Amino acid sequence: MRALIVALPLLLLSCALSPPEKDLPPPTSYLTTSDGKALSLQHWNRQARPETVLLALHGIEGAARDFGNLGRALPEQAPRTTLYALNQRGAGYDADWAHQGDIANRQLWQRDLRELHTALRQRHPDARLVWVGESMGSLVMLQALAEGVPEAPEGLVLVSPVVSLGALPRWQVALLRVAATLAPGARVSLAALAGGSFQATTHSDHFAQSEGNPYHVESYTLRYLATLAHLAEEAPRHAREVPGPTLILHGGQDFLTSTGDMERFRAAFPQRPDYQLFPQSHHLLFYDKERKDVIAKLLLWLLTIR
Repeated sequence: MRALIVALPLLLLSCALSPPEKDLPPPTSYLTTSDGKALSLQHWNRQARPETVLLALHGIEGAARDFGNLGRALPEQAPRTTLYALNQRGAGYDADWAHQGDIANRQLWQRDLRELHTALRQRHPDARLVWVGESMGSLVMLQALAEGVPEAPEGLVLVSPVVSLGALPRWQVALLRVAATLAPGARVSLAALAGGSFQATTHSDHFAQSEGNPYHVESYTLRYLATLAHLAEEAPRHAREVPGPTLILHGGQDFLTSTGDMERFRAAFPQRPDYQLFPQSHHLLFYDKERKDVIAKLLLWLLTIR
């Protein structure tokens, strides 16, 4: 974060983007939102009459394809389960390249989620609908549930939720807020903002790994980053409004959220969530060394909810 102080004067002058050169995967379908935006979806084990439908949201620096390991496990381990994963607004597969790394209003994420939820309820009226949020995606889901969702999902799975900013000094968070107020559209790379990287999995450095992804976003607006910080700080309050069964999957080596932070977060729920700790894993649980166990525990938990 120290780099933000040095770079801020330059950031205020540098808000322009150039179109990124990235290969978009062939979308399997689109969600057309109420404001006319087309957001691509990927799905796995799609079928006409599934028993369970998983609606998944990825994290920052992520994409729908991040749920591929989970999706590919379904035919063998949960054959009556279908997975739909959304490429979120402002992420690397947003077809409007100028808006990649930006969000004008955090309510847009919640609205997109609610509209996909409604569409899947209509498409699969007899199926259980369970939300699966990874990292930032889990924060979006928590806020949506706290504010109310018609025909709420039957279950919620939070994968590596970032539920505290305790890993960052308070002055750094305060500086981000001030900078976002002064120049909301100014951009900074996550690497420059953080001033260093961390382990995403046992064998990969976060920024080295993410920069090689075809959906990598070069820079984010200060407005986008301040919005994420706000969602993380509000996660315990939002948890108090979650209406149904919840499962939390957490890596013991996750740099972003300690086990102590997670215990305090769990205590906020009206119905204490089920919890699975994977001691050897880092933030990206679906891709770390215990990923098979992560997926197995998630799918087994689905059998316990009604």
